[in-house]
Amino acid sequence: MQPTPPAIPRKARRWIWIPLVAAALLAGLVGVFIFQAREHRRQAQAAIDAGLDRIRTAGEPVTAQDLAKLYPSPPPEHDAAILLAPALAALSIPADADDLPFFSSAPLPPTEQIREKLRSRMDALLSANDRALKLVPWARLENSWIGSGYEQGLTNRVYDTGRLLKLSRLCFLSAIVAAEDGNLSNAVHQIRNGLALGETLRSRIMIHFMVHRMIQKRACETLEWVVNRSNVAPTNLKILETLLAENEDGQIRDVFLDDRCRVIRMLKTLQTTTEAAVGDNSNHTWYRGMAFQRAYFTKLFLRLSGRIYRDEDFIRFLDQSSHVFDVLKLPPRQELPDINKMVDEYTKKMDSASFSQGISDAFFSRFGLVAYDVEIRARLRTALAALTIESWRSIHEGNFPDSLAQLPAEERNKIPVDPFDLQPLRYKRLEKGFVVYSVGPDFSDDGGKQKADDAKETDHYDITFSVLR
Repeated sequence: MQPTPPAIPRKARRWIWIPLVAAALLAGLVGVFIFQAREHRRQAQAAIDAGLDRIRTAGEPVTAQDLAKLYPSPPPEHDAAILLAPALAALSIPADADDLPFFSSAPLPPTEQIREKLRSRMDALLSANDRALKLVPWARLENSWIGSGYEQGLTNRVYDTGRLLKLSRLCFLSAIVAAEDGNLSNAVHQIRNGLALGETLRSRIMIHFMVHRMIQKRACETLEWVVNRSNVAPTNLKILETLLAENEDGQIRDVFLDDRCRVIRMLKTLQTTTEAAVGDNSNHTWYRGMAFQRAYFTKLFLRLSGRIYRDEDFIRFLDQSSHVFDVLKLPPRQELPDINKMVDEYTKKMDSASFSQGISDAFFSRFGLVAYDVEIRARLRTALAALTIESWRSIHEGNFPDSLAQLPAEERNKIPVDPFDLQPLRYKRLEKGFVVYSVGPDFSDDGGKQKADDAKETDHYDITFSVLR
């Protein structure tokens, strides 16, 4: 017969219930936490979906499919990436070319003479790339463009815009060499070729837009240099006027609509696959500052920590980006101060509390490009105005008008207004020549004062096109 186990004392029985009750309370607390977390996530997802629906209702793109409809890829026979591939492959730009005109960041002074040693290096560079320039099928570029690749999603191919930019710089370098040799027709032809390369970047992808604007800026500098060398034939002036009029199109809002789609995609990816989405970004500024290493913590911890993704970052991004696009509809005098204030605010937050906040803050900080876009438009417009004045001069025995009001109404109406203050561009006769100018980002008329190479951010200057002959 088995011995009866000793009875548990009543006092000890009381202590047994304590861990059981504690475990039940803990389970209840965990359950409440999970319920609240799910409810919070449900409400947050509803807010995110509502934000995305507002964008769709406004007729603005959200997905790669939406962008593919806006920026269709060209058929193979009109694919500029294919047409330009042999020329770009043949490019030969040495490392020491970065101090040559258009290959350095410094602008080319319009009245500066080319020194013999510099001219020798320019000729050598053009000779080394003569084959590359000849491989460009210029006639076929007119109806061709570089596709966005959005049919394959937002992870579209990155076209080598850097080499395209270098090819355009060779065209502009060739233009000033031709003008120096007195061959103004060839100079105009090369400016036209350089602008044609920029026109292949039609999709409003951020990098495409930036390179396009860079090419236009260099074209204006080249044109100013050429016009200061000698009188350009009226037929060539008309060609250039047409080119600049076609190039003047401010589409910065479309660029940021495109960029917003990319941010939405990144935030959605972070939302669902936190660790995988971070991937190789461990050297990123926001990621480097985090007080943990992925090798030692689980995916669950990464999500619970809120250091990678937070729903409130996504919601905040959708709400504030909609407000920003409303600001972009305003005239520059109202738009730029608000944009600059916003850029300063978000730039200070770049060391963000979470990776998702860093992504959205970086998007807003890029709105400094708005001022750059208006500046390039001002350069294009002052160049167009200068060409109109040169056309008037060519039929008035080399004399300049006393004011723009002296131009015939038909010619005067061709000159767009200053994109900064929406007033007529300023014109000033000089002792030798003239200057057409925009008031620039400070909205202050400084009498046609050019921007110095070492200008500070607080300095006042105008955006000018000068003809000093």
